[in-house]
Amino acid sequence: YSLIKGGASNSFFAYDVSSGSAGDLVFTTELYDDGGNYNTSNGRYTAPSAGKYLFIGSVYQSQNNTDNEIYFKKNGTAVGGGTNGFGFSYDTTQSCQISMLIDLAQNDYIQMTVSSSVYTVYCNFGGVKLY
Repeated sequence: YSLIKGGASNSFFAYDVSSGSAGDLVFTTELYDDGGNYNTSNGRYTAPSAGKYLFIGSVYQSQNNTDNEIYFKKNGTAVGGGTNGFGFSYDTTQSCQISMLIDLAQNDYIQMTVSSSVYTVYCNFGGVKLY
């Protein structure tokens, strides 16, 4: 029995953020967006249908010796407690990554959030519907 019934779909990958400030990130450039579900003006990926989705993200911290937590929000609320350090870095200019499987209903949205400033480049956000 295949975990992915019928193959993955509705994938997207976006990079470069409009502002490196703490808070919800808006990725302004899409490498691809198979279903047209990622919005470059508000940073949200909206699920076209219910299912299991895999999301990934990476940021590059711009402040020296400042902790940076990175987490996903589902419909505006931190997923799994959020700021418990699903992605975390504490160093001078260090990369921070996150990945998570998330159950979504049709029209739920996901966005990526950080607790402190990051570079506007070297940041990315992507995802795919698994089934």
